[in-house]
Amino acid sequence: MPEGEYRLDKNTIEVDGKDAPDNVYNIIKQKPAPTGENWIYTWGNPNKEKGFSRWVSDRGTPPTVLNLSLVQRTQTQLGYYYFSKGYFYNVVSYEIVRDSSDRDAEVIYNVHLGPQYHI
Repeated sequence: MPEGEYRLDKNTIEVDGKDAPDNVYNIIKQKPAPTGENWIYTWGNPNKEKGFSRWVSDRGTPPTVLNLSLVQRTQTQLGYYYFSKGYFYNVVSYEIVRDSSDRDAEVIYNVHLGPQYHI
């Protein structure tokens, strides 16, 4: 992992303090790499051109580097989604929890819906 960057470990969406429905998680623009595949990737050496170490890395998935612009895009998309459901005054915020020892990050999206309007 390059210096100063964090690996995206988990995304969480809380709607008025509760877990969001599963279909809302499809809106997230940046998803973490599967743990097992990430481990396989780091076990090998992706910088080698040939050999067993490179072969192992090719079987895994590289870690997902936290991208702030994609986090902000997800924030906007969540607002649009709940607006389309009639929550015209929804407020979406996010919090990034960084673990500096492992250089992992978790993104927590907080959605406050407000009143729902039916048209």
